[in-house]
Amino acid sequence: MKMSCRQARRDVTPYLEGKLDDREMAAFLNHIGECPKCYHELETSFIIQYALKHMDDATDRSFDMKNILKEHIRRSERMLRRRRIIRLILDIVGAVLAAVAVLVLLHILFPHVIDPIYYLERFLAYLKGLF
Repeated sequence: MKMSCRQARRDVTPYLEGKLDDREMAAFLNHIGECPKCYHELETSFIIQYALKHMDDATDRSFDMKNILKEHIRRSERMLRRRRIIRLILDIVGAVLAAVAVLVLLHILFPHVIDPIYYLERFLAYLKGLF
């Protein structure tokens, strides 16, 4: 999904607060990766928010804000990739369960015609071939 600069600027604060859904976050991260003006807007907001949040810390905290922001973006991208993988795995498991349910139902309805074990073994062999 293509995002406009206007929308990207509106999404800066929700992104920093972790309030974007996966689709919105993916579009936002893609846009700021391609648009220097919007990245600068994010960087400015991030610096202000980070400084206000940590200015009373007594620790020797690093204030290399550009690298801190880059790491924040990398973590967001990793999180999105993990969520996509989890959704894909859940979709595959759901499809397998649906296929097994259909085979069992067909076997119940037509016990002398459909052999679910045969089809299940063929399906599992097919899955093994994929990996």
